[in-house]
Amino acid sequence: MSPLDDELRALFQERADVLAPSADPMAGIERRAKRMRRNRVAASVAGSALAVAAIAVAVPLLRPHAHGRASQLGTPGPSAPAVLEPSPSDGLNLDPQHPWAYRGDKALIAANELASLRAEWATSHPGSSLSPLYGHVYEPSQKPEIAFVATSPDGDRWGVATSSDAGWTFPVDKSLAGPTPVLMAAINGDEVPRLIILAGPKTGQISYARDGVNFQDYPGLDVGVVFVPLEGDTSHDAVQVLDGNGNIDAPVFEGPAPDASTNTPSPAPGSAPANALEWAPRGATPAPALLEQATAAFATSLGAKRQDVEARVLYAGTDKNNAGYVFLQAWIHGEQAHTFGFVSDGKGGGEPFLGPVIAAKHPVILAFVIAFPQSESLVLIAQPGVGPFSYATSATAPYQQVGNGRSDLNNVAVIDRDPKATSDRVEVLAGDGMQVLYRGPLQPLLCGATSCG
Repeated sequence: MSPLDDELRALFQERADVLAPSADPMAGIERRAKRMRRNRVAASVAGSALAVAAIAVAVPLLRPHAHGRASQLGTPGPSAPAVLEPSPSDGLNLDPQHPWAYRGDKALIAANELASLRAEWATSHPGSSLSPLYGHVYEPSQKPEIAFVATSPDGDRWGVATSSDAGWTFPVDKSLAGPTPVLMAAINGDEVPRLIILAGPKTGQISYARDGVNFQDYPGLDVGVVFVPLEGDTSHDAVQVLDGNGNIDAPVFEGPAPDASTNTPSPAPGSAPANALEWAPRGATPAPALLEQATAAFATSLGAKRQDVEARVLYAGTDKNNAGYVFLQAWIHGEQAHTFGFVSDGKGGGEPFLGPVIAAKHPVILAFVIAFPQSESLVLIAQPGVGPFSYATSATAPYQQVGNGRSDLNNVAVIDRDPKATSDRVEVLAGDGMQVLYRGPLQPLLCGATSCG
């Protein structure tokens, strides 16, 4: 053995004397083995997280085409994944391009039935793509009823189809302005008309108030599907839809219900629909360019052609920045009238507001908001001949009669409003100053065609 070997052996013996031996050598081995297994599991989880992150990054690269399929931007490799059809949305708002999943009796949309429904719809709406939303058999008549949404280059629509021996008929055929949280229509029933309320699969309780104030919960035939019998005076009825958490302070929708007469045959082009208000225009006379701009914006908001819409002025004026504004009732030929607001920006553009379909019986009061960076102007337009207005800034504040030059003799009030206000109220009295025509929250009066603001 060489001197070098002797030195190495002595060195190793010295180091061994310093280290204390393990009381259980096998325990140390077992701990090391467990640690190795944990490290392998951690590495596996980290690999999964990276894979999910890679998918999340890849998803935004998909863009929908007009026909509903998706194309991947960039140049895919030879093993690129197959492109899938967009799945139905289960969100709160109905997106006609990605409609809610079908609910109800699936036998009603078996291949032949759905094919015939689509074919008959296409005879009056060529180029449409129809997607069923809900279907059931109406027990008194034993006739199938299917609610649906349809897209086409001419605009999105929704409707209700009824089947009979003669084929499909369409008691409801309405245009859609865009994503909406609830579909509503009054349709015929066995003894009285029925209100169909169709909301998304993630919505919660649906309630109905015949007087527009006292809401009553209604059981659904399926999630987000309710039918309400329309009995008695329904000229002020309203609907409330909550989210899946039942948040009463922030309903998905709260606003007026369509009247039972809104599905009667519409007047011919050139004449006003049955729900048009016979109110004379008030305020200033809008500039012709502003009126044309507003009417064109209304057509755009409903996906209609300018030549297919008409409008009547309700009130016009100028805001504190001297920009012109006009509030209208407007309609597509053959359809019901909406309220509509337009505020010019003075640069060729403006801010539109699409209101709901006007109740068949004249409303007491209409409300619009003109927004500024730090403030708002509230414009209240009431039935001609009513009495004074009063306004309360919150649910607990007292009503204060609007005056000091901010209310004119034509029953219009312009009020400075806090942009953060959510519980302010309005009161309108009859001409004798005794009878209350409206007293309640302002928020429902500010509901648009698809949401409240």
